[in-house]
Amino acid sequence: MIRTLVAVMLLCLGATAALAGGAGKLDDQNGYRGIQFGSSPDSVEGFELISNRGAGGTAIYTLASEPLELGDATLDGVTYGYFDDKLYFIALFTSGRGNGIKALAALEEKYGKGTPVISEAEEYIWRGRRVTLHFREDSATHMGMIGFTSVSLAAQVRARIQSVANQATP
Repeated sequence: MIRTLVAVMLLCLGATAALAGGAGKLDDQNGYRGIQFGSSPDSVEGFELISNRGAGGTAIYTLASEPLELGDATLDGVTYGYFDDKLYFIALFTSGRGNGIKALAALEEKYGKGTPVISEAEEYIWRGRRVTLHFREDSATHMGMIGFTSVSLAAQVRARIQSVANQATP
């Protein structure tokens, strides 16, 4: 649960980077495994609500029948984040150095090389006009997160969070 909430915050805040070569494929895909950004949770059979207390009123779902692989990598889990009943992020989780490397290789095969992010973790970003993809693996624990995010809906979540924060400040 904490991993999911951390993922929500990371994805909501986003990162800045130059437009990467595979970003057009991200924009064309506009989601993950056929589940499109902006769709409602009711449009996916088998979704299970795991939290409706995420940042900015985000609801987080899992799919029991979710295939837990990405290329040759084994995933620990996949979560789908909804804001105002619209899909705005998908988070995939990995553990173990081997899985992180395999997951990154699968992303690079599909979307090209990501733009490295300067940090203490192994981190890359692909930024399209409609979709951002973010890969991050902690170098000490080898826990990883891959996030697909709708650019426009993430901006709406950030605006809502900012509005709530402004209202809370006297």
